[in-house]
Amino acid sequence: MEQEKQLRNTEGKAKHLPGSGRHLTNKEFDDELLEWIFARRNEKQRVSRRAIQVQALKILENKDEENDLKASRGWLEKFLIRHNLRARRHTTVCQKEPSCYVDVLVKFVLYIRRMRKENNYNYIYGSDETSVWLDSSNTKCIDKCGAKEVAVLSTGHDKQRITVMLTARSDGYKCRPFVLLNRRRPDTKVLHKIQLDTAVVPSGCTKFCQPADLSWNCPFKAQIRKFYDDWLLHSERELTAAGNPRPPSMMTYLSWVADAWDSLPEEDIKKSFKHCGITNDINGLEDDQIHCFKTQIPS
Repeated sequence: MEQEKQLRNTEGKAKHLPGSGRHLTNKEFDDELLEWIFARRNEKQRVSRRAIQVQALKILENKDEENDLKASRGWLEKFLIRHNLRARRHTTVCQKEPSCYVDVLVKFVLYIRRMRKENNYNYIYGSDETSVWLDSSNTKCIDKCGAKEVAVLSTGHDKQRITVMLTARSDGYKCRPFVLLNRRRPDTKVLHKIQLDTAVVPSGCTKFCQPADLSWNCPFKAQIRKFYDDWLLHSERELTAAGNPRPPSMMTYLSWVADAWDSLPEEDIKKSFKHCGITNDINGLEDDQIHCFKTQIPS
């Protein structure tokens, strides 16, 4: 009767209680195979379905006891379900709750302060590489509510992009944007002659303590989109031999990059360093200005 009550209280259409059914015949084998999978993943090694089958057979070969396990696809499916394993696409740093980064962010801010105390810098520079798409129209389009299809003609250059390095100084001064094109690259030997102390933003924390991510990139790219929309609406566009519109010339696009960067106010550049805890008072008097340490700040 007790089991019947538990079964009736379960959600969904479950016909068995948790833990019921046939038990594993060789739990040690499952544990050993799981240990191998997790060891590979801790080393960030790829684990495929076939690799699990091969390793299962290898484990059985090393055991003296006889076993008729074939490591078939059916066995593999049940093994994955049994241990809550799934085939996943590989990712980079996953998005975590801001609270997960507190210790890392505090260490980064304290490291910056220690470097400032030891070296008494006159200026601090912030730098970031960001991708800028030549066609900024691939976003949303105004149409009737309930429309089943919102078709938009492609410009033909919606996949083209450039990489721009934005660098600014803690006093609001903005260096000229450095554009990386698929052409001749500058001589990197010049960089080795510059004596710089670097502080790399911790992985996954750029949206909290990198001035460019926090304050520069969004208005910079919004201004480029404005330039592109004006060009798309009001400029006389040249056509290719096939009748397709040509994209903006590279010189036109580079002028947009420069003008968009110049449009950012110097005061916003200064504040961005304080919002990231980089140029705040080293005695902690301006800690209330650090953006990621404020309460009720969206992640």
